[in-house]
Parts: sequence; structure tokens; C-alpha cells
Amino acid sequence: MIFGGYNITAEIISLIICIFLALVMIYSNPRKTLSYQLIYYGVLLSVAAILCQAALITTDIYPDIFEHTMQIFFSALFLTLYLAILCLLYTRINLLSTKIVNNKAPLNKRIITFITVYAVGCIWLIIRDFIHNHESSASIIIDFYTIAGLIMCILCFISILRNRRSIPAIMCKYALLFISIDFAMLTIQYHIKDVIFTSLTYVLPFLVFYILFHSNPYDEIIGCQNQYSFEARFSDSVSLNRKFLVMDLRFPQLSNVNYAIHNERIEEGAAAVCRKIEMLHNMIHIYKLHNDEYAIILYIKDDSKIRGFLDNVEAIISDALADTSYRINYKIVALQNNPVLSSSHRLNAMAKFLFNKIDSEAGNACYLATDHDYKQFHESYKIEQLLLDIRNKSDLDDSRVLCYAQPIFSVKENSFRTAEALMRLSLDGTVIYPDKFIPLAESNNCIHTLTRIILNKACKIIHEFENDYDFDALTINCSSSELSDRNLFNDLMGIINDNGINPEHIRLELTESAMFDDFETVLYNMEKLNQSGIKFYLDDFGTGYSNIERIIGCPFYTIKFDKSLLYKALNNDGVSDLMSHMISVFKKQGLVLLIEGVEDDTQNSYCIEQGFDYIQGYKYSKPHPVIELKNYFNKKSGAAV
Repeated sequence: MIFGGYNITAEIISLIICIFLALVMIYSNPRKTLSYQLIYYGVLLSVAAILCQAALITTDIYPDIFEHTMQIFFSALFLTLYLAILCLLYTRINLLSTKIVNNKAPLNKRIITFITVYAVGCIWLIIRDFIHNHESSASIIIDFYTIAGLIMCILCFISILRNRRSIPAIMCKYALLFISIDFAMLTIQYHIKDVIFTSLTYVLPFLVFYILFHSNPYDEIIGCQNQYSFEARFSDSVSLNRKFLVMDLRFPQLSNVNYAIHNERIEEGAAAVCRKIEMLHNMIHIYKLHNDEYAIILYIKDDSKIRGFLDNVEAIISDALADTSYRINYKIVALQNNPVLSSSHRLNAMAKFLFNKIDSEAGNACYLATDHDYKQFHESYKIEQLLLDIRNKSDLDDSRVLCYAQPIFSVKENSFRTAEALMRLSLDGTVIYPDKFIPLAESNNCIHTLTRIILNKACKIIHEFENDYDFDALTINCSSSELSDRNLFNDLMGIINDNGINPEHIRLELTESAMFDDFETVLYNMEKLNQSGIKFYLDDFGTGYSNIERIIGCPFYTIKFDKSLLYKALNNDGVSDLMSHMISVFKKQGLVLLIEGVEDDTQNSYCIEQGFDYIQGYKYSKPHPVIELKNYFNKKSGAAV
């Protein structure tokens, strides 16, 4: 668009950008930091400066309409606005450096010096206008502020180079880029008088700063992007089949820190560490996932250098932590690109898997995943996805949940009267055992779904056996999280009633640890279920600290001694005497006693001598599919053959 001989298309575009950006900043409500305020006020001043420059050009084009004093007024106003904009941009660029953030005195001195020189130039313009009898034109003003802009570009460039070690690498790159572009545009404008795009030289930097630090997830202090950017880069790296290393860094103690008080110190320390890590390699990208967790993606082709890189990162972090008053440990897991890590979800799951391996280690830890880890995780991940699918479908007849059972021998009756229902999973034709899937089920809130399914399958087999076989019950394991749920009674009784069986044919096993999560709710559920005919077993007695008084105070029917206590008693007279005493105490309370893990005749004879009522173990039977209990339970007289 040509206006009075000037091409002001760029100015109109800049004005539209500024107005739009101002509205976005007002209504997006981002974090109100000092840097954000510099950008916000810079955008508002930019709108005013563009309008003021348009007014200045108008007074120059129509001297017959506007008095010379109007031109002087708009010239002075624009030069003042432009000075404020230059100072804001210079301040913002300097604040990219954490070193200057912590010591602003030198910055203030340089700004005051620039303002002084700029003011002297403005005074010279006034004197020149007076000498030339008010014949100054807008072109003189444009040349003056163009030169001022070029000087500011040089100052910003010098500042970036001087402080580059304390400026995030990505920010340093973008800052140098738009400073160079600004310098080129101002140089062109100085030589081509009829084209004006001054506003682009300050509007674009404000726009870039806003996109980088506020609409786009760059942390303005630490210089890191967030989790979404991390996942995007990781996905791109996988799809492009690039060779990379991912590091996940966690600082467990920081998860409990009051960030309202300590955030500034933590960010300052994190920024210093990030700058040093960036210097280790030219292809490093650092991301802040949470306040206590960071991630690094490194493109490195030589596997032999990975261990050295990890050691250097550890050294940087250790040195930084040693200089603080905080007692903070770090945990690091490192993963190379692998077909197993085909998505960000799998990457996060793999990192969680590795952290679980090293979290028990005291102090700092840095772990590089091995081929065995990838294989082990792949198996675990498939099981986890199976569990989640089972939970989401919540099909009580799900064929992927297998119901096995181990018969329990009654010493008094000399026959099998009960059995423990045991879960197995079927995954691609392979049977998965509880030691592999129960921890995953508990951590993914799948355990109650599994309990409901196994209860339903046990009820179906009980319904099938009730008329033809002589047995007492099947026992089902119940977790601590379930017993702490007030809805447990309705859930379990609903399944039992839907199958039309006698509740007395169901018994529930729970460990003593389950009782301590929410004792009142656990006791409430136990009493309600007990009143309905469901009896309780205390499982794994003897594996840890036991509160005998609390055990006796709960409505238990059977105490199930753990096999570890049996094995110790056979080899230690003291443990054997202790077991005999506990058996006597429980029997006086009218409790039924069961021992598990009996594998041979010696163990069996010992348990019978000690007075156990029921015996469970490989000596009598291994777990089998639940339907095979018909081979252990006696048939009722008159039952169909």
C-alpha cells in the first residue's frame, strides 16, 4: 500500500499482528512473569508507535493542513515510544541469561547510557530543525531512529555472544536469527527511503518471544520445553528411524518441595545445570516434564560414547547438588532407540519399569537399559495392556482370565474338602502366573476386575458341583484396596446371587497387611460378608509382624500359616516352639488352622503332629484348571455318574 510516496504495507501488517497478539495475551491469561510483562507492554507500545508513525507521515505529506508543531509533536512522541520499545527488547534479550537475571545492575547502566545517547541525538534533531528554519521532514526522523535501531541490534548481538554460556541453546539460536534479520531490514530501510517496515523489526521479536515462551512450551528461565514437545520430538525421531538416546532424570525429594517458597532457587540451579549439559554435545534437547523430572534426547551415533556422556551428566548434576544446601538425590534411566519403544506411551512405561528397578537403591543412581531389560519390559508391557483391556471390557466371563484351583486336604476327614481358586492369564496361548501380573494389576487398578471375574468363574463351578460333589467351599483371594472399598459387599454378593449359589460355599483370603490400610472399613466389610455366610481366611500368617490381638478381634474362620514359617520350624527348634505356642493360642480361640507349601512326607508328618486341620501343597496336588476338582472332591451318594 502506497501512502504519500511511502510503501507502508509492512506497517499495516504489523499493526494487525500487534492488535491480534494483544488480544490473545489479554484473554489467554498466561503466567505473569517479568518477561511476560515486558512483552505485553512492548506489544501495546508497538500499537501506539505504529499509529504515531502513521500520523507523523501524514503531517509530512500534508504540510498545508497540519502545522509544523504537529509534526514536532508526533516526531517527539514516536521517538519516545521507539526508545521505550528498544529498551524493552534489549532488556528481554538480556534476561535470557540467568547471570543477568541475578544481577541487573550492569544492564541498568547500559540502558541508561543508551537512553542518554539517544536523548542527545533527539536534542541534535531539535537544533537541526531550528537551524534549518523548520524544514525537517519525516525522512530525517526515519533515518535517525533507523540508525538507533541498528545500534541496538549490535548491542543485543554483543550481549548474546557475551552471555551465550548462560542462555539456553535454543533461545540463543532464535535470538541471533531475528537480530540478524532486524539488522538486515533496518539497513535496507536506511538505503531505500520510500519503503517503511520499521515496525516489523520490533513486532516480530515480540511475536517470537511470545510464541517461544508463552504460547509455545519453552520455560523462559530454564530454557526447556514441556512434555508435549518431548513426546512430539520422540515420535518424530522414531518415525524417521533416527538413532538417539533418551535420559529420564528424576529428583524424588523435589516432589515434596514447597515451590511457592523455593521455586526461584530451584529454577536458577536447574538453568545452570541445563546450560552445562547443553555444552556436552551439539545435538542435545532438554525438556522439563514435571517440577521433579526432566528428559534429554541426544542424537548420538557412536554407542561407545554413551557411557561417557552419562558419566559427564552425572558429574554436572553431582557438582550442582553439592553446592546447594538441599539434600537431594537423583535417579537417571537411559534408553537407546529400540523397536520396543515404538511410541511415547511405551517409552514412559519403559522408564517407569526401569525406575522401579533402581528406586530401592539408596542415594544416586544412573541406569542404562540392557537388551534383557527391553525383553523383560516387552513381556511386562503386553501383560499390562492385556490387564487394561480386561478391566475396560469388564466381562465376568472373560476367557483370558483362567480359573485354576489347588485342593486342600482335611486331616480330620482324610479327604479334600476345600480348594483355593487361583488366577492365571492367557496371553497369546501362554499361561501367565500371578507373580508376573498381580503387581501390574494392583498398580493399574485392575485387581478388583480380576477378583470379580475369578469369583464369577468360581461361582459357576460351585453351581455345577453343588448337587453332585461333597465339598465345603472355594476360597478367593481379596486385595487390600478392595477390602477398603465400601461397595465391596454389594459387588461380591451381586455376583454370588446372580449365580444362585449358597454364599457359604465362598471363602475369602486376605493378608494381615490388608487390614491396616483402612481398618474400620475392612472390619465393616468383613462383618457384613460374614453375616451373609462368607468365611474369612487370614493368608500368609508368619511372613512379617503380626498383631495377634487384632487378628483375634476380627471375624476370621481360618489362619493360614505361610510355608516360610514351616521351613524355618523344621530347621530351628526355637521357631518350632514358637509355632507350637501360636497353634495352641489360635486353637483356644476356636480358629481352624491351615498350613501351605507342604511338599514331602517329612513336612506332612510334622504338620499333622503340630495339629493343623488342613494341609495345602504339592504333596497332595499342584494347581489344576478348576474343573479338575471333580477328581478330588468325593461324589455324593446318589449323584449321577
